[in-house]
Amino acid sequence: MTNLTPDEAALRELVRKMVREGNTFSAISKELGISWSLARSYTDGSSWRGIKQRTTRRLHEIEKESDPAKRKESVSEVIRNVDFLYDAANHLKGQVDKAREALDR
Repeated sequence: MTNLTPDEAALRELVRKMVREGNTFSAISKELGISWSLARSYTDGSSWRGIKQRTTRRLHEIEKESDPAKRKESVSEVIRNVDFLYDAANHLKGQVDKAREALDR
């Protein structure tokens, strides 16, 4: 995404933040009043649910795949997806911890 206006850049960052928090593209588009495809275009990946579904599908494919190159490619994708889920969960955990601290005051 090049040549974004400041408003578009802020919207892109908001969409990315919402995806990291586990919101679906449908929920994001509805909440922000933008199209699903625009919300999707502002991210590098998928929502948590999309990543989970792709990872599950890849794991089933790996089990049946006989070509070592395709198998290795699928394993690499699963690793990237798991890394994304781990990073997103850590980000969300930090937010939950901050919320708990605020409530305990």
